[in-house]
Amino acid sequence: MPKLLRLTLDAWGKEGFQEAVDRFYEDAPCADLVADDREFESLFATWSALTFAPEDPGERRGLPAALLYLKETPDVPDFDRRYLLSAVESPVSFHAVTAVNPGRTIDLEDILTGTTCQVRERTASQTVRVGGVLFARTLTMDGVSILFGMGSTLLPPSRRTDLVPLRDRVAGRGKRLTRDEVAALDDPLRHWYLHAADQEHHPRLPTLTNTDGDPLALTTLHFELRCTPEEAFAALRSLDVVSLTDEDALEDAERDASGRLTSFTLHWTKRGNKKHRSWDNTSLGTIAVRGAVMTVDVNSNKRAARLKREVAKRLGDRAAYVRVVIESTEHMIEQARAGRGGAPRETDPALREMEAALQEQHWTAWLDESVPALGGKTPRQAARSREGREMLNALFAEFEWRGGAPVARLRAALKL
Repeated sequence: MPKLLRLTLDAWGKEGFQEAVDRFYEDAPCADLVADDREFESLFATWSALTFAPEDPGERRGLPAALLYLKETPDVPDFDRRYLLSAVESPVSFHAVTAVNPGRTIDLEDILTGTTCQVRERTASQTVRVGGVLFARTLTMDGVSILFGMGSTLLPPSRRTDLVPLRDRVAGRGKRLTRDEVAALDDPLRHWYLHAADQEHHPRLPTLTNTDGDPLALTTLHFELRCTPEEAFAALRSLDVVSLTDEDALEDAERDASGRLTSFTLHWTKRGNKKHRSWDNTSLGTIAVRGAVMTVDVNSNKRAARLKREVAKRLGDRAAYVRVVIESTEHMIEQARAGRGGAPRETDPALREMEAALQEQHWTAWLDESVPALGGKTPRQAARSREGREMLNALFAEFEWRGGAPVARLRAALKL
């Protein structure tokens, strides 16, 4: 590689080197000093030596540095010559890691061509994980395979679900690409990787929504009551469609010595759930009355506007709107990451049991829900085709990375 890089600079000069940098990165992020970029040493260096040739033809410019080196160096040993030719003919592709023997080998499946190999690799085999997606050039000669230049970032398994549709658009549905077709896609595949890797290092804030699909915005509405808590309860009671009786709705209410209602919490609910069809109801917000003060907590601007209309219709001039406080998405995420600074509390056994039942209900329903990562198909529908099963396996590998999903049970239910 040092010889090839020196030849590259000698043959192309600074302008040729800059052309290589511009073509390699295009509009992808890059460090101010290209030599400091995380992709420079392995991926850029090997690509510039084995693949790149300046567009402007010249006496020494029509060939990649590796072929130019072979052309101008007649005494290259046969093994070295075959080695370089094999490297030039091996395109960079996306590989799923199927097995790892730390410190020794990595088993790879080329997602685009479908070929498999086991590469001898000491360093990377200690850091990659099964299921991950590796952007690399694999070189096979005399029955031995190695990595010859690879991306610095191991992409998560879910990226395979993005690559399958791309592969199908080029090769045809359910088919695989040839090595020549992969080589012809060298620029777009590399740029796709560079952007995907940048997203892993600089993840964008997720688009958070509630179960109605509305953008999430934790909102607290403040009202001043000009009526008694009992009158407020009577006017607002029908917003709770889950509690069967007034006694159920007032389970946590407080009363004064004479038995009059002084404070209560009412759960604003509706029947059914737009996102989870197996759910009986949806919690829309919480209404808390404490004497002459009423606050309402909801999780979207749409629900906040609807609640204001409900209060105006039911209480009229007996409730005066005071102010609204909205917590930003960024603040919510930071609070979640920080754990709000408190020590974890031991969960009540009954709550743990309830959570387990909800999880069971969720994953049972998930099997028949439309999943964007599966092209809008349900898992059961996807399991009927080879392409769908491939995407399901990538999705399950992602679940195993992240934890929390009963992957073995889901695989069994889909007979995978």
